[in-house]
Amino acid sequence: ARAHRAPRHARAGQSTCCRAAAPVVTPCLGPRAMPGGKPARQGKVASGGVGKPTKKATPARKFTFAKGEDPREEGIGRAELSRRLRKFLSPAAILQPDGSINQEYFRPRDVVYKDGDDLKSKVWDAAGEAALCQAIAVHGVGSWQMMRTTTPALEKWEGADLMFKARRLMGSQSLTRYKGWKGDADAIAAEREKNHEVGRLLRCWKGGVLVLDEEGKCEAELARRAKQEAGLPDAKGKKKASRPPKARG
Repeated sequence: ARAHRAPRHARAGQSTCCRAAAPVVTPCLGPRAMPGGKPARQGKVASGGVGKPTKKATPARKFTFAKGEDPREEGIGRAELSRRLRKFLSPAAILQPDGSINQEYFRPRDVVYKDGDDLKSKVWDAAGEAALCQAIAVHGVGSWQMMRTTTPALEKWEGADLMFKARRLMGSQSLTRYKGWKGDADAIAAEREKNHEVGRLLRCWKGGVLVLDEEGKCEAELARRAKQEAGLPDAKGKKKASRPPKARG
C-alpha cells in the first residue's frame, strides 16, 4: 500500500493545526503619506491605507468695526486712535475722560512686607542714597546687581529696589535713555532738575517723576535741550541755503 505523505508544512517542522493568520501591523506614516511611499492627498489622513476626510479647522473670529465707526477711516493720528480704542475696549476705571491712562489707578495702595522683613531696614536714608549715587557713578545706570555685590550698603536691597530709587533720584519714570549713563550726586540732581522743568512745562510731571507722553512732546523737548547744551543748531532755527541764480544763456 502507498504510504501517506505528510503535508509540506508538516515536513518543514510546522504544526499541522490550522490557525488564523495574525494581522499585519503597518507603521503609521503620518497624515501626508500613504503605505508604499506615496503621498496622501491634501485634506485626507492615511489610516490603514484608506483616506478619510478630516474636519476643517474653524477660522479665528476677527473683530471688525461697524460701517462708519472705524476711526481709521477719518485719517486721525496714532495717539487719537489709541485713545478711542481704549475707550472702546478698556475698563472705565483705568482711563481719564479723554481716553488717556489714569496713572493713579496703577499706583500701589498698600505695601505689604514679607514675614521677617524689618520695616525700618526697608527705608532709604541719606547714607543709602549717597551710596547709590556713588554706585551709579562707578557702574552706570542698569548695573543693579553689580552695585549690590560691590557696595555693602546696598546688599539688603534687590535690583528692582535700586532701579525704582534711581528713578526717583533722577526724576524720570523710564531709564531707557539713561542706560549706561554715569554721574555723581550733583549730575543726578542736575538731571532731575532738567526732567522737572520739562515735566512742569508739558504737564507730564506725575508722582515726582517725568512720565513721557504718547505724542512724543517730552522726548522732542529733551532732544532739543540736549542739542542746545551740546552747542548744536536747533532744527527750527535752520535756514535753507539760497541757491545761486541760474545763468541765462
